[in-house]
Amino acid sequence: MDKLKECKNFGDLYNVIKEENFGTIAYGLATLLCYAPLFAGIINYLMTVNEPYYDPYEYNYKCMTLWNFIFSIMLMWFFVYFLGKIHINNLNVKKLVPSIREKQRWMLFWLALFIWTIIPVAFSCNPMGAIWGASFLSSGYMSHLHMLGVMMCVYMIIDNAQREKLVWHFVIVSDVLAMIMLAYEYSIPFLKIFTLAPGVSTYTNSNHYGYIIVMAFMATMGLYYRELSIDKKDRNTFKELLCVMSMIINVYALMINDTLGAYLAIVFTAIIILPLWWIREGSLSYMHILPHVIIAVFTLLSYYGFITSVLGSTIGPSLVVFFHDLFKVKNKAQGYEDAGTGRIALWKNTIERIIQRPIVGYGPDIIIDKDKNPIIWNTPHNEFLECAFFMGIPGLVLYLGGLIRLCIDKCKLLKNISMNELIAAGVIIGYLASSFFGVRKFNTVCYFFMFIGILMREEQRKKEKKSSKTSRK
Repeated sequence: MDKLKECKNFGDLYNVIKEENFGTIAYGLATLLCYAPLFAGIINYLMTVNEPYYDPYEYNYKCMTLWNFIFSIMLMWFFVYFLGKIHINNLNVKKLVPSIREKQRWMLFWLALFIWTIIPVAFSCNPMGAIWGASFLSSGYMSHLHMLGVMMCVYMIIDNAQREKLVWHFVIVSDVLAMIMLAYEYSIPFLKIFTLAPGVSTYTNSNHYGYIIVMAFMATMGLYYRELSIDKKDRNTFKELLCVMSMIINVYALMINDTLGAYLAIVFTAIIILPLWWIREGSLSYMHILPHVIIAVFTLLSYYGFITSVLGSTIGPSLVVFFHDLFKVKNKAQGYEDAGTGRIALWKNTIERIIQRPIVGYGPDIIIDKDKNPIIWNTPHNEFLECAFFMGIPGLVLYLGGLIRLCIDKCKLLKNISMNELIAAGVIIGYLASSFFGVRKFNTVCYFFMFIGILMREEQRKKEKKSSKTSRK
């Protein structure tokens, strides 16, 4: 406070904030990002009540475009600051690449991806559309800047407790969204208006809401494992109960939502994460299988018709259709292109288009040209094909290269990484598993990059245990 009193101009104030509260400011921005969908819903609901002719989609589209443009520029400052503060000693640019190669080698791939995306925009069939993106900056160039900014913003959160709180904020928001979706399904009147808002309506749509369910379940599962890993005398039973309740809410929401891709992603990721925690901790108790039991119980309830989805179907028949489709694709039986609700045909069509422009792609978020002629009949519904379609095969290689390199770096240090990093790893794996069947949307991908920012931060395991014990006292 004394330093703030000595400030004579905005330059002095900026320097004090940068020196004293940078991590806290980053934490505040990231927290606002978590709650953005609920803010959009509240604003939409209030305006709809007061203005009978108010168009929520048109208004929210303009507001979110302006908001994301400004927020992207703000967050890019964190990206530049990250390079200057962490990697460049005394702003010596010559040391940039060697420093990144030593500390975060995977970042070289995404820095190259950041530069590469300029080329697909320049050669795009619709340059302005490639810059802004069609649906709330879902994968336009400005969205790419925004996501890198989110990643660097979260990386700048130095305090370990704040990073854990950020995970809890995401869990709280996801639980509220799940309860809204369930209440909407059971026809509570005012929620029909609330869920019209872009940013909230996304979470009542089966495909896109599945992403949130997967990430939320894996985050809660990680927080639950965190509590089990702490000494019994320091464990918080109330937090354990909250984690269990959250997992139940999210799995129930998943069954109602009936997104098969999200269901397969949760099952796959839950199986993968368990041995990773076992390697890190050295041993596990029988309580660690509780998340898997919850999944199994709700799967059986859904299979036998005790829980029906929004569309009136259940996970059981969906699984039967899934395996039937697998055999059709394997044997190339008649109608196999309709497998996966038409995804096989769409993927074939996408690959054909990628072959036509394998290097530069068609530009971020472009499926129609500047004259509104369709290039492809639908978004690829596979984020990896989507990346190659929008930004060319080099863009896909750089994107995957960054993820694979990050995975390798963390696997080498698996026994020593912090619990926050392992929680983030579970969320990221869940998202990537879902993305094999889904579409990149601004409303969901920002959380993916938020958890990448958590995973980037290298924390010492011993320091984390001390801080967790201290915080509980």
